[in-house]
Amino acid sequence: FPSSSITANIDYLNSLDISFLVSLGDNYRKADNINMRNFINAFAMKIDYPIFIAVGNHDVSDRVRYNNIFGKTYYDFTYGSELFIFLDTEFDDTKKIDEQINFLINVINKIRLKDDIKNVFIFTHKLIWAQIIKDYEIVFLNVNSKRGYEKQYKFGKLIYDEINKISHEKNVFWISGDIGVSWSLPLFYDKDEESNVTFIANGLGD
Repeated sequence: FPSSSITANIDYLNSLDISFLVSLGDNYRKADNINMRNFINAFAMKIDYPIFIAVGNHDVSDRVRYNNIFGKTYYDFTYGSELFIFLDTEFDDTKKIDEQINFLINVINKIRLKDDIKNVFIFTHKLIWAQIIKDYEIVFLNVNSKRGYEKQYKFGKLIYDEINKISHEKNVFWISGDIGVSWSLPLFYDKDEESNVTFIANGLGD
């Protein structure tokens, strides 16, 4: 079942004046019928507004099942003056990673000259930005697990290069969730002076 720290606060979450909730991944231990249905019935169906997910490795341990229930694992949408981009850091397939990069390039190119977009939010489960920015090495050393990060280094660098094209004209936030257990960071927030991008990470480790 989902952790008690989140299910005990469903009424509180529903009392907030917000438009949607973002999960940064690892919503359940394993992508099987029991775990996924417990997540849906005990949490997702009880929330009064939409939930968007930046998938973690546990979410897509069965990709076919995940896609059939929740749909695509990378996408974007605009809401007023805000652009939200969800990316999948759990692909092993180079072709799939390249498809995501092409998707991101197209999205960035479309909004570069759009003055009505003020803020850009990028969501990934893994803190892949922490392994490509030297100042954040200590952050990378304190994620939940470094397993799988080496396959995402190039992906993270390409994302970083793309958002640098817009980060001095628009406010850019890159938010991740692969932290929060007893041996990792509980929370991280910093605005990088060189890129002008704000990096945020949090997680509920129970």
